[in-house]
Amino acid sequence: MNTNHEPHRAPPGDLEALLGTLPQEEAERLREVWDLAGADEPTAFPLPEPVEAALRRFETRVATPASPRPHATASPPGLRSADRSPRERRRGFGQRRGLRNGLLAGAAVLLVGVIGVFGWMRPVVHTAPVGERVAFTLPDGSSVELNSGSMLRHARRFGEVRAVTLEGEAYFDVQKEQRPFVVETFNARVKVLGTRFGVRAWRSSLDAGTTVALESGRVSLEPAGGPQEAVTMAPGETRRLAANDSASPSYLLASVSVDEATAWRRGDLVYKDQFLGDILEDVARRYAVEMAVHPSSLRQRRLNLALRQPASAEAVANDLAAALGLRYRPTSNGFILSSDAR
Repeated sequence: MNTNHEPHRAPPGDLEALLGTLPQEEAERLREVWDLAGADEPTAFPLPEPVEAALRRFETRVATPASPRPHATASPPGLRSADRSPRERRRGFGQRRGLRNGLLAGAAVLLVGVIGVFGWMRPVVHTAPVGERVAFTLPDGSSVELNSGSMLRHARRFGEVRAVTLEGEAYFDVQKEQRPFVVETFNARVKVLGTRFGVRAWRSSLDAGTTVALESGRVSLEPAGGPQEAVTMAPGETRRLAANDSASPSYLLASVSVDEATAWRRGDLVYKDQFLGDILEDVARRYAVEMAVHPSSLRQRRLNLALRQPASAEAVANDLAAALGLRYRPTSNGFILSSDAR
């Protein structure tokens, strides 16, 4: 993946990368506290139990006689601890307790700070449950609509590149600004500055690949593994990069128009020369049901389909059965299409 224009981001759990972003004195204090606590690196945070466990280990080690006690007051030569006056013993105990409490308080502050930093570094994840579509706004003001069963990840605050990762299908209305906006899928990268477009990229699809439907503006499409020559799309184009095209990408013009490719936003189902198996997966995600076909070899059959705002999964099953000369019947969790009456 070409990352020439992407800012470096320390991955969550990379303690050394985090320490490298802090002033030297603070980094050394944090490293000492972490070593003394005996805690794992912050991949387990921000759950409270690991924090409490780390603090308990820290408290135990501070209280252990073998632990170094900076600035401890030494007994006068020849004077054992038992020979010291009660006031001296109380004063020594108070100093040790004050040191211990101060170290524990400092550890708590530093550990809480680590939790906050790593919590901030964690990406934001948006999901659209099956049976639902979800709309939201990104940190730069761009808007996104996720189709059922899809997921989008992004940083809490964009850097030099406004990068998001998509699994599934989404429609983007990107705010125009100088920073590039990049959509990464399992096999492609889509780069824009400001535009409206749709992206479909299901890794598990029979016809796996990334399809981009450009409504306005301009985008470039390239393989995720790069570097490869990218193609620049014009408004009204729909192009597809197949999962097996990364070595020598062909950027085929898709058979569907932009309006057809984004028909899901209106509640429609529109397909041209699409595998039945992929259509059934879309129906299953939209209505939160299970869709099957018997025999399973029928999943490889291609067909054209245009359903305007179907009312239910059963309505889709009925239309598919009629178009394919099949029968359908309900199951405990959905519907099954078959070539016989079973």
